[in-house]
Amino acid sequence: STVGSSCTSGTQLLNGKGSNLEPNAPNTLDSCSDGLVGIYHSDESIDEIKVSTVDGGPLRGGVMAEIEVKIWAWNDGSADTADFYYVTNANAPIWEFIGSKRAGGPDLQTL
Repeated sequence: STVGSSCTSGTQLLNGKGSNLEPNAPNTLDSCSDGLVGIYHSDESIDEIKVSTVDGGPLRGGVMAEIEVKIWAWNDGSADTADFYYVTNANAPIWEFIGSKRAGGPDLQTL
């Protein structure tokens, strides 16, 4: 197969919570799974994740990448911040902090 310049969760992989709509829950690399409380698209959620190379070349180790995340922010979004991390080995993750981005508004936001 050919390696592309981006990879996305698409709109269905993260759709919902493990307790209601999300297929293949918990869709996580570690033990941090969804809790039992909260209402989908009323409380915060991550709806889609896309990782793309900055240079447009194939995804590979050692190149700069951009992360685009579609989130659902609660209320006016002022209390919501997404933290971004990466790992170099998904089989033995050691989380490295990249940075944070505030939601910037209510409901569906692209960070």
